[in-house]
Amino acid sequence: MRWDALFADMAARVDADEAEGFRAEVAARERSERASVRLTDRLAASRGVTLTIHLNDDSWCAGTVADGADEWVLIEGDDGRQHVIPVRAIATVEGLAGAGVVRGRVERGLTLAHALRALARDRARVVAVTASGQTSGLVVAVAADHVDVAERGAAPVTVALAALVRVTAL
Repeated sequence: MRWDALFADMAARVDADEAEGFRAEVAARERSERASVRLTDRLAASRGVTLTIHLNDDSWCAGTVADGADEWVLIEGDDGRQHVIPVRAIATVEGLAGAGVVRGRVERGLTLAHALRALARDRARVVAVTASGQTSGLVVAVAADHVDVAERGAAPVTVALAALVRVTAL
């Protein structure tokens, strides 16, 4: 009988050690997966969710996530306007989904220039905001690293994409 109790105790210890090892492995995998989630993944998972985004120029934009890619997010503002926000211009986000979503290579690869070219194609009137000010007009040209915005009949103002904080379609 003593041997039975000893073997039962040893089996219980092995089971407890295996269960603890399993819990530790699950926790390690969860931490590893969480560490690989990017802000853009969480923004994509928040499509249809209302967020408040605080930008690097100390302004903010509230609205619903409508679209996005690795470089930008499109917000349907509470004011009815669409705002293209470069992800690098985001300081903080309130209301973001906790999990991320895996997106396809094409969706991830749409650059900020792609989003601005859509505005140019639609002949949208915009306000391009940078930390040093803003300019308004039509998006007349989008290049690799800059955009030209001009009022009708006026010379275009060239804005470096790296300087953009937000582009709002009027």
